[in-house]
Amino acid sequence: MNWYKKNTIAQQQTGVPGVLYHATYRPYLQSIIEKGLVPNFSQTWDISQEGAVYLDISPNAAESYAETADGPAISQEYIDDIIILAIDTNHLDKNLLSHDSNINFDSSGEGVTSFEYWGTIPSSAIINFENISRGGRGI
Repeated sequence: MNWYKKNTIAQQQTGVPGVLYHATYRPYLQSIIEKGLVPNFSQTWDISQEGAVYLDISPNAAESYAETADGPAISQEYIDDIIILAIDTNHLDKNLLSHDSNINFDSSGEGVTSFEYWGTIPSSAIINFENISRGGRGI
């Protein structure tokens, strides 16, 4: 367990939306379908916590995180080919879900929009995706 990890959603008794969103890049889609969303597969932010997959309640916010990525592995070609994955939270272990430790929220958890998932998100939890650059949809 990471010392910096906040209390999990299950410990906080805070509700979780039925769907959360994760933005990534089309070149990673086949690997995600085969292996799931693996933490730190391609770290897009220097402040990203090792071992976490980041999710948001808003597909637009998730997209903005991918658009402004500052990690060394992200090229402009990838920025131009963002996809948004819709994640069914019923397929997630709530004990591995916590509020995003990079964002300060009050202790009640009110207003939380961004989350960290401390494990691999199985591909079975991905219920849809939207290709931002081409406007396509599907899984």
